[in-house]
Amino acid sequence: MNEALLYGIILLLAIFCAYRAMIAKRILPSTLWVACVSALTSIVLYRLGATQVAVIELSVGAGLVTVLLVYAISVTGDDAFEHLACELVGEGAGVHELLQCGDVLGGDEIGRLASGRVRDAGE
Repeated sequence: MNEALLYGIILLLAIFCAYRAMIAKRILPSTLWVACVSALTSIVLYRLGATQVAVIELSVGAGLVTVLLVYAISVTGDDAFEHLACELVGEGAGVHELLQCGDVLGGDEIGRLASGRVRDAGE
């Protein structure tokens, strides 16, 4: 197989995995997609002849960091991050964004955020 074609395929796979990590709705799948990017990076490093760097990238980037992130998610819970994101988005969010966060936030919190939004629009 041509070297340029192989690196092109690995690059496209890495871009795809990075894109999936960014658009993932949950933290855990996003973490696994980032681990795939790290594994693909280690493959490129190995093919370029940097075998020790590739092993370190694979063990630390795809291994240790992923295990620590998964452990942190299991301890804190995946919904804790969603609640924080909805709170941060909620201050400047419209009605559509607040409705998307409706299953995470309680009704009184949505009412508080929405009343602030309506009050800002009326001024």
